[in-house]
Amino acid sequence: MTVELATEDGAVCADFAARDENFPVDFTGYNVPEHMHDVIDRYINHRIHPGSFLEAVVSNDLKRAVGCADLTNQSRLADYIKWFHNRAPATCWGSRENYEKWMRG
Repeated sequence: MTVELATEDGAVCADFAARDENFPVDFTGYNVPEHMHDVIDRYINHRIHPGSFLEAVVSNDLKRAVGCADLTNQSRLADYIKWFHNRAPATCWGSRENYEKWMRG
């Protein structure tokens, strides 16, 4: 099943979770730290545990995200939320339940 998601900037992306193709992970226009790009790509496309900080972000646990973040990630927390909201499959983030379902595949 493919679920299309309209993003804020008008682009349309597809949820490739049930397909063999990789989801197009693009950070253009978003201030997500470069050292986290591959982590996010592995989480979305291969369901690899993203680490405590990003797990908290995608689980919508702000308190834990701030507590787990390094200084760079603390200062860019809003950028992560904007990116996930506009670019990521909706089913991979937003709640602990979504995170756990995503990881189970």
